[in-house]
Amino acid sequence: MYVINMILSSLYAVFGCLTFSVAFENLALKKPTHQLHRYEGLPESLTGASNAVDGLRTNLSFWGGQCVISENNKLTATWWVNLTSILSIHHVTIYYRTGNAPWGPRNGFTPRFLGFSLYVSNTTDISKGTLCYKDTGYRLDTIQAVFNTTCPVHGQYVIYHNERLSGVVYPGGYSKYAFNELCEVEVYGCPSTGYYGSSCAIQCPDPNCRYCHIETGACQGCKPGYQGHRCETECNDGFYGQDCSFKCISTCASCNNVNGVCDSGCLPGWEGVDCRKPCENGTFGIDCNQTCGQCLEKSVCNRVNGTCGRGCDAGYIGDLCKTHCNPGTHGLGCKQTCGNCMNNESCFHINGSCLTGCDPGYEGEKCNMVCKKGMYGLGCRDRCGYCSNQSSCFYENGTCLKGCDPGFVGALCKTPCLNGKYGKECNNACGNCFGQGDCLHTNGTCLSGCDSGFFGEECKTACSSGYFGLNCNSTCGLCRDQQACDHVNGTCLTGCEPGFTGELCITGCSNGTFGIECNETCGHCQNQNDCDPVNGTCLTGCKPGYLGESCKIPCNNGTYGQDCNYTCGYCLDREVCDHHNGTCFNGCDAGYAGESCMAMCSKGMYGFDCNETCGNCYDQKECHPGNGTCLNGCNDGFLGKLCKTPCPHGYFGKDCVNICNITCDGCNNVHGLCDNGCYPGWKGSYCGEVCGQGTFGKDCNDTCGNCLDNDGCDHINGTCLTGCMPGFQGSFCQTACNIGTYGEGCREECGYCHNTTGCNHVNGSCLYECQPGYTGTQCKTSCSNKTFGQDCNNTCGYCLNNEDCNHVNGTCLKGCNPGYLGDLCATPCSNRTYGYTCIDTCGHCRNDADCHVVNGSCLTGCSPGYIGDLCKKPCPDGYFGDGCMTKCNNTCTGCNNVDGVCDQGCHPGWNGIHCEDECSNGTYGMECSYSCGHCLFENDCNHVNGSCQKGCSPGFVGERCIKTCAGGTYGLECNEVCGHCKFKTYCHYTNGTCLGGCEPGFLDDLCKTSCDPGRFGFMCNDTCSHCFGGEQCDVTNGSCPSGCEPGYQGNICKEECLLGKYGMNCASTCGQCADVLGCSNIDGHCQTGCRLGFHGQLCKEKCAIGTYGLNCTMVCGQCREMSDCSNVNGICGSGCNSGYIGLNCKEECPSGFFGANCSSRCKENCLGCNHTNGLCDNGCHLGWKGDYCDKPCENLTYGRDCREVCGNCLNLKQCNHMNGSCMEGCDPGFQGEKCVRVCDAGFYGAKCQQECSRFCNKERDCYPASGYCREGCKRGWEGPKCLVVAESKIEWKTGFIGLLGVVLICIFVSSFVLFVRTLKNKGNHKQVEDMKLEKTLL
Repeated sequence: MYVINMILSSLYAVFGCLTFSVAFENLALKKPTHQLHRYEGLPESLTGASNAVDGLRTNLSFWGGQCVISENNKLTATWWVNLTSILSIHHVTIYYRTGNAPWGPRNGFTPRFLGFSLYVSNTTDISKGTLCYKDTGYRLDTIQAVFNTTCPVHGQYVIYHNERLSGVVYPGGYSKYAFNELCEVEVYGCPSTGYYGSSCAIQCPDPNCRYCHIETGACQGCKPGYQGHRCETECNDGFYGQDCSFKCISTCASCNNVNGVCDSGCLPGWEGVDCRKPCENGTFGIDCNQTCGQCLEKSVCNRVNGTCGRGCDAGYIGDLCKTHCNPGTHGLGCKQTCGNCMNNESCFHINGSCLTGCDPGYEGEKCNMVCKKGMYGLGCRDRCGYCSNQSSCFYENGTCLKGCDPGFVGALCKTPCLNGKYGKECNNACGNCFGQGDCLHTNGTCLSGCDSGFFGEECKTACSSGYFGLNCNSTCGLCRDQQACDHVNGTCLTGCEPGFTGELCITGCSNGTFGIECNETCGHCQNQNDCDPVNGTCLTGCKPGYLGESCKIPCNNGTYGQDCNYTCGYCLDREVCDHHNGTCFNGCDAGYAGESCMAMCSKGMYGFDCNETCGNCYDQKECHPGNGTCLNGCNDGFLGKLCKTPCPHGYFGKDCVNICNITCDGCNNVHGLCDNGCYPGWKGSYCGEVCGQGTFGKDCNDTCGNCLDNDGCDHINGTCLTGCMPGFQGSFCQTACNIGTYGEGCREECGYCHNTTGCNHVNGSCLYECQPGYTGTQCKTSCSNKTFGQDCNNTCGYCLNNEDCNHVNGTCLKGCNPGYLGDLCATPCSNRTYGYTCIDTCGHCRNDADCHVVNGSCLTGCSPGYIGDLCKKPCPDGYFGDGCMTKCNNTCTGCNNVDGVCDQGCHPGWNGIHCEDECSNGTYGMECSYSCGHCLFENDCNHVNGSCQKGCSPGFVGERCIKTCAGGTYGLECNEVCGHCKFKTYCHYTNGTCLGGCEPGFLDDLCKTSCDPGRFGFMCNDTCSHCFGGEQCDVTNGSCPSGCEPGYQGNICKEECLLGKYGMNCASTCGQCADVLGCSNIDGHCQTGCRLGFHGQLCKEKCAIGTYGLNCTMVCGQCREMSDCSNVNGICGSGCNSGYIGLNCKEECPSGFFGANCSSRCKENCLGCNHTNGLCDNGCHLGWKGDYCDKPCENLTYGRDCREVCGNCLNLKQCNHMNGSCMEGCDPGFQGEKCVRVCDAGFYGAKCQQECSRFCNKERDCYPASGYCREGCKRGWEGPKCLVVAESKIEWKTGFIGLLGVVLICIFVSSFVLFVRTLKNKGNHKQVEDMKLEKTLL
């Protein structure tokens, strides 16, 4: 039978495969594989799961590397191949392991094959697959080594499974344990879906068929969305997907039969791809494309039809609440009537607010309140004027119905009295207010005081006699003849009494002046204040140097002092001394001293000012007081005329001819003794002896040091010439060696002596013992041979690399050899430690034995679960046991390296001691300890990671749907944002409801509806105030985002600015308003005008330089510095310009005066001079000219401005410069006081006393100056004057020529006379010259 089976198996393997595999493809070849419990004793290349799909089946033994080999002693055996996609399978062929031995009952592998199962599945779970074959009838002698079975199904995984479960009785011949002994598994079928037939070339007949039978083409599974025997029918309405097993979402209008997408849209009230999302954010209807109306309190409308179930918000009516209230109504149900809106316009339909403002006289959002007391007009922004007795004005136009308070006029009572008026209806005139300013318009009080000369609140009373000035507080001065002063400025109109000065005559003469107007200067009185202020007499006498009652005559003739009683001394160059005190101005003659040069130089002194001392004169005789010459020569040791020069260095004696000893440090210049001492190394009075043995230096006072061999030192400087004894140093060998040195030249260093005083400075021996680490007399030898410490008595420890330790303290400088501790490296490691610094811990040595202290090796080997020399390395991940030879289960996260139990847990999704079971019952993850989250479909999570594959329930997010929506979100996929819940609490994460209500400023269940415009606060019950630009206030607290309108302040802009403040943020300060109550809190406009000295709407601008007073309408006077003109009252602080007087410098100098303070008089010939500079710009008196009218007319002119020309005065003399009269008479031919009239007809010559010739051709018609006949002579007469009888023998031509000449001369003369008369009033120099020329010609 065995032989027959073998033959049949071989034939079947050959011919059967040929039959089945003509066209079908081996779908399993080289595809991914897996087996449970691979045999770990050999490499995976010999035993791995992939050997069953490598296409090799020539060597069916253990060592061929072509078979799958599983672990021994296992109760289950599983192997699978992943075809990588769901494919159509025809048949499966299995080549089982034979060991290359004959197959049959005697083959040891035959019992292992019996009882196997073969599954096809879309997962690795056999319980969810199709059983293709289950061996229940084979025996040892009937089972074939090459197994083939037809299995026309579809699947992705082909699974081989065998088991030997405990408690189950198996047929005889079955092996005790289950094995995978597969050498090749071949899965034949079509490589792509949608085809069938032996060639896999025929398409499945039904177009909607997903999988058809590989042989017949009968549909074995429809594509998603189709059903029926031939998949010809779409899913019934309301169902979709694979096998039409999924139900459409109820909110779909109709879903897609394939994927369930609501591609025909949603039912009204829903939206989204799957129509799971209800309409929100105030929408309703199909696709939520309609917006809810204004439902009451922002409640959500019906998401299907949009009706507002609770009614409409204020301002709206109708089922959908989208219709505004009718004009003139507003509010809930449109039942309220609008207020007094501007121009009768309708109010806002919601809250009744008047959008364009109120009619004048009304205020409030609804314009239903009249203006508050004291306010009126548009927006009630205007303040009432000064109505009588504080009565309120008419709230519409501000009219004061009962009249005005005193000081104001006009219908609004806002116009203060002006132009010097005050009181009731401005009927009273202001008094003499300071600076001509207006008085207080209410009661006439002069706010800035009275002008000088007046007093009283109204400044209408002149100062009493004897008083003047501001407030009449000043008393008149000493006016001349005891006249009273001017009550305004105190000026003494008649001048001052002698001895006083100034306009006010209150200033006594000072600074040495006296007399009228203090114009006289006092003399040199003994006391300057003793000069009589009236006549200048020096009452207490004169100062030294002066004479006379007025002390103005200085001393002379070489005298000086009091009453000039003293004579001058010996002044330099005989100059005159000071007539006051006799001081010689340029000093004294030589030989005299003192300020007065009267004292001769004292004994021993001479020269100018006696400042020179006499020299060393012979026998101490005095020197000449003038030039200091020693008359009898010098004492020994000195030279020169003055005997002040000592002998030169190195000389002495009479006339300095003796030479000092060369060893002297300079001898006495008198007697030659070495009294300044000897040079170093010498001694004696004359420094002739050398210093003795052992001494040296200055005066041989120094002792030689410790010189070598006791040799003496140098007698001059003490230097040891042959060096120092051992232990000493320095040039003088007097200094012991420094601490730490010794010996000859102190060049040796002390050793390591114990005491800090060092060694003996001579031989270097340590006075006490050595420091630790050193030895020898001088303690210079370090410890050696691994010794250290005091006297080198200690032995070094186990120093690193066996180096010597520190010879002082034994410290191993580079550390210890492995296995030892401590500074001295003498302590071996303990407590299962080893190695360098004993920081390493022994590994897992067998039986907990200690390791080697140096290298940590376990001398007894490793405990199970560990490997390596140190037994510290646990088994590699996935292995355990003795020598780490056993492999862990692959579903473990890492098994116990000792016994293989999955004590570190299973991979997520598995449980059991060996991690073989998948999580179930709604659990997943590590140890199946996690419950599935809030999956959209309950418990539908992945057993490994807990992910909800079809999404989360509303209110949950994340892959596992265990995380509630983050703070502030809610709903499906947490896509919704919470509204403004009260106290910042979060809304309910599933439906968004604010459980504690809404924050101020928001309404409805979700708290997403903001307050209406102009409203804020809890339930939107409060009204916004004066926000900047009319913008909406913060709906929560009413604060204005951009601040308040000008004129208001506070968080909600309800407070008006404090008194004196205005504008944006009330940050501006009111200007100089006439009344602080009149400053507008909004724009700072001074409604009652400005105080004196300020102008502009805000009254912040001082009057421009040059103006002052109310509204700056007054022009400053002629102030010396215009910037010093007071902007309030115009007073010139720095005085007036020349030509002006008065506090305001507006009064020109009185007639006849000009200049600064009008103190200068005009010239007497002026017709009134210029008040500033005195120029006679109004002209001069008759006969005067020049800028100052100080020059009489000249050059033959006279009269006003010398514009008149003198007449024909005799010999061109100057006429009277004032009236033009010719004082010495007229030229011939002229008459009258001014000589401008020609002689009367018939007369000529001087004083016009001569008669013209009666023989003129025209009787008595001659020229007035010469008497020549104008038209010639009568017949028989000749000559210019026609007084000569004509001679008949004169030819007529000659007579005619002569007559013609006379006529021409007369014409010429007459022309000149006429020309002079025409131009004589023009008075210029050329006319005068022409007149002279005319007379010359005549």
